[in-house]
Amino acid sequence: MASVKTVINQKELCKKIINLDPKIRCSMLINDKGKYITGASKSNVVFRVDKNHREMLFMELALRTRMRREFDYCFGTVRIVISLRDDIVIMTTPFENDILYISAEKGFDFCNTPFKILDMLKTEIA
Repeated sequence: MASVKTVINQKELCKKIINLDPKIRCSMLINDKGKYITGASKSNVVFRVDKNHREMLFMELALRTRMRREFDYCFGTVRIVISLRDDIVIMTTPFENDILYISAEKGFDFCNTPFKILDMLKTEIA
């Protein structure tokens, strides 16, 4: 179980991430089993799925993250995965033993923001 200080630092990280791009809606940390740890969202964000479906989404993302590790030996470590849907952009990236989940609106800056996020995560780990 994470210490209170760790969770506060993780929440601060999520707040920093949502400020990197005006199109980012929310940033959340989930564990490797898909359970919500902490997060931050913009004040005007309306979640598109209810709590039960969000839990299912997080479990699915955790499973995919674990499955992707099966190919690390030949392709290298997954840094970030971006899923472009009709109405939203979803990004995930492994972070320490957890998974960072980020959702953004259409018009999100694909070219720069993912790299800013990865740079920020490197700083957090160091």
